[in-house]
Amino acid sequence: MKAYLVFLKNGEIQEKKTNVNVFDIIHFKQFKFYKIYQDFIIMYNEHEHEHELNLTVLNFTTDRYNSDIGLIKINNDLIIKSITLNNYMKLLEKEKYEICDNDVNLDILDITKRYKDIITF
Repeated sequence: MKAYLVFLKNGEIQEKKTNVNVFDIIHFKQFKFYKIYQDFIIMYNEHEHEHELNLTVLNFTTDRYNSDIGLIKINNDLIIKSITLNNYMKLLEKEKYEICDNDVNLDILDITKRYKDIITF
């Protein structure tokens, strides 16, 4: 069984299981639509009269949804790979670390540029 995540509109996250190996939306009755990204598929519904967005902001897209969101990890052939809540948290932590690491490098460069007249190398 492969795990996938459902981000409820109120901010809660559920981990669900599927026996499906290759993605096809018909196997996920809770959702009607989907978008394919590089490593993930987002499943969602469209509610025309619903203006309140899902609280979840995914790190790999700027798209926003006004329904619950299903997140499935895939490879290039739409083969489903398991993604648990722990796996997803590790991905977020890794990205946060990389962003912070880059910020530190930029700050050091900014400082050296600002004080180039008094810093000697």
